[in-house]
Amino acid sequence: ATPTRNGFANLRFQASSTVRLIIFLQGKIPQVLGKSLDEMLQNIQTLSKEDADLAIENNCVYEIRLEPWDLLWLPAGSICLEETVSGHLNYGVKIPFIDRTAAYIEHYKRSTELADANEKPSVEKMKEVCVMLADKLE
Repeated sequence: ATPTRNGFANLRFQASSTVRLIIFLQGKIPQVLGKSLDEMLQNIQTLSKEDADLAIENNCVYEIRLEPWDLLWLPAGSICLEETVSGHLNYGVKIPFIDRTAAYIEHYKRSTELADANEKPSVEKMKEVCVMLADKLE
């Protein structure tokens, strides 16, 4: 399981191979899955049926199949489990971006809070981005 880089949203273009993604949205994931990013990543990898059902009920988990030439938008703070379904070479492009909508800011803020619970050094920059985004929204 890997989060989107720096918690930003991503555009993903699949150039070759077919990939199956299970996408968890940090902004909506129930606290039962973890109070920090590291705890959440660990719990997702060992997810029980009950917790998976809770995630599905809360509309925070999606299954996507990407074929060559597909384009996918991943919301801020997404966590992805990825499996190559067909093909030997899995190529594509992931482009992070920032949006200035209230929903984006809320997802990014949640992603920052989860990373902050890990006490990672990169969180200060994420907090600065949260303040900048909130200022631009007003």
